[in-house]
Amino acid sequence: MDSRVGLAVLLLGALGCHQTLVTGQSGGASSGRDMALGDASTADATTGDAGPGDAGSVDFGEECAPRRADVACTGPLSGDPPFAGEPFALGLAVGGPGECFCGESVECAVRQSAEGLALETAVCSRGPLCDACFPYTEGACEIPALAPGRYPVSVNGEPGLVLDLVPRPMGSAAALETCFGTAPVPEAPACPSSALSPENIVAPDEMCVPARSPLGRVTFSLAADCEACTTEAGSCRVIRNGTGLLVSATPLVGLCRIGCPDICFRREWSCTTPPLEAGEYELTVLETGLSTTLVVEPGGAPAGETCVSARR
Repeated sequence: MDSRVGLAVLLLGALGCHQTLVTGQSGGASSGRDMALGDASTADATTGDAGPGDAGSVDFGEECAPRRADVACTGPLSGDPPFAGEPFALGLAVGGPGECFCGESVECAVRQSAEGLALETAVCSRGPLCDACFPYTEGACEIPALAPGRYPVSVNGEPGLVLDLVPRPMGSAAALETCFGTAPVPEAPACPSSALSPENIVAPDEMCVPARSPLGRVTFSLAADCEACTTEAGSCRVIRNGTGLLVSATPLVGLCRIGCPDICFRREWSCTTPPLEAGEYELTVLETGLSTTLVVEPGGAPAGETCVSARR
């Protein structure tokens, strides 16, 4: 087995739920307020099944505005990649380049559904805000131990990401971080969201990264030039191992019955790294081996773009 494939299989994340509403604070620190199912204030937010298209059933309060989490991460928050039978923390980040947060909190509700898991997220302003600007506001959901399995996750009613839970291998595991850029919501999907199913692999033709980036999370893109009309972009996974970043894209394939014209459609994935320190990082696409260097500098700003292509 290719070493990159073996690493990806080992580090596939997992998400589960015991019907709990969890809140987190700006900057990645958990508020420590886990409200169980028995709490009357959260009963409506945590009962019943949910799936794609069921967003909006959670009332977070007047101080909150529903918004999809842009990034979900596993890894150093709990010290290890998540494995079957072990609780772990799922980090959530809302924001991106050019956005401004300071003092807001991310709140989330997670429910099991027939398809997998349903996550609803919102940005709340329950306390004092400040004048500084940070591109992300972050929090963490504490996830209890789950059995092995695959968990498609919807975010605010739309397909968001795919997480797989595998047993911990023999021996110690390095504390690595995996971040998922959530699937974009298609502007004119050929299939409704409830008919989109995650597939295991797509082979991106192109990867474009900022020529230089400031410290913190870096957003970049993958693209595949020739997909069927029923295939939509899913989540993008980035696994950090020191200065190496292993990237993988998940396609969403429509299960609805429609005819597709015999032409190619371009699909693009938005990817986000874990927070990065100053230095040079090697990004490698798992499916194709496509590789490029990402430069991160203190106080820098994105300057241009570097693209590499697998096209012949």
